[in-house]
Amino acid sequence: MSVPKLFTIKESENKIKKLIKSSTPIISKRFQALLIFKRHEKTGISKREVVDEIGVNYLRNTLKKIEHI
Repeated sequence: MSVPKLFTIKESENKIKKLIKSSTPIISKRFQALLIFKRHEKTGISKREVVDEIGVNYLRNTLKKIEHI
């Protein structure tokens, strides 16, 4: 497994949470991903783990919720 890339996010967790609440559902998923990256800023996290946490479809590169059949 590859090592996740580490990067710094300037916004605070509180600011990201406010942005999640005030944005549209599609954009809020992006902010949720940013929040998860922020929480794993020191250790790193893979993109697949992030999409599993927020429940979006990674393979189609969309922000649709994964529907279970």
